Amino acid sequence: MTAAATAAPARRAQGGPPLLVPALAYAALMITAVILSASSPQPSASAAAVQAYNLTHHDALQVAGCLGFAAALPLAIWTATVYRRLRTSLGVTAPGPVIGLAGGLLAAASLALTGLVNWTSSQIPASGDPAAARALADLGFATGSAGFIAPLGLLIAGIAVPGLIQRLLPRPLAWAGLVIAAISELSVFALLTPALDFAFPAGRFLGLAWLITASITLPASRRSRRSPPWQERARLHLATKGALNRAICAGTADAHPQKSAVPSRHRSGPVRLHEMVPQQLLRRRKRALNHGRSCMAVHKRGHWRRAHIGNAGRPRA
Repeated sequence: MTAAATAAPARRAQGGPPLLVPALAYAALMITAVILSASSPQPSASAAAVQAYNLTHHDALQVAGCLGFAAALPLAIWTATVYRRLRTSLGVTAPGPVIGLAGGLLAAASLALTGLVNWTSSQIPASGDPAAARALADLGFATGSAGFIAPLGLLIAGIAVPGLIQRLLPRPLAWAGLVIAAISELSVFALLTPALDFAFPAGRFLGLAWLITASITLPASRRSRRSPPWQERARLHLATKGALNRAICAGTADAHPQKSAVPSRHRSGPVRLHEMVPQQLLRRRKRALNHGRSCMAVHKRGHWRRAHIGNAGRPRA
């Protein structure tokens, strides 16, 4: 086995896991944690109400904190995988993948911190200080809302922008990602005014749906985002039609070229046409032009006969 044959599988194995696997794992863990903590007190609740909720919902709060921390792990895996795919497999050199990497890691860190804070809140005893419970609840709300959603918007924007410019993603999906990223960034100002509280669920759940959709549609390599074979053949046929006509009519294209022992890039002189186009297309085009010449020759002979001989050989009426 040659070195090239052994290196090709190794390069394919470096692409990382499929993006859909960590995205679905993150979705399942995050949604479960949100459902378990859906009835948690609002930031405007009193310290006594928060303390009472922690005591009555001890198990749910503890499980929600554990699942929230666990959801940060597949999110970090997804971020690292999509960063490597954009930089190495798809060749994106713009700052978008780096911005997405920074945003995804910050979002995963905030989500992990939120889970740990919620778990800590469930451990406060009944004789604990209600002010400490209130402080932990506020910290968990801040890290789980704006602290998580704003970096998640950076992750989405870092993927959507190169996906739109380089056509790695469908245009509607890329534009939707930019809109979701803008809404997610508004969550920063939702800490100051309740009028922007809609940015919290919108950025969280719409961002989750966008990540899953991008996991399905983002190509794994440049080869996988090429056009279908029939479209490539049609584009090649249209691009080389004029060159083939000129080369065949001039007699410079060979329908059955012999393989040379010296690679074409090391030979001197102009590049032959058959080295740039498929042989099947070249032979097909040459047959069509030969047929056209035959028809034209027959037409010219008939025209010459009518012009010079006329009706001399026909009987008169």
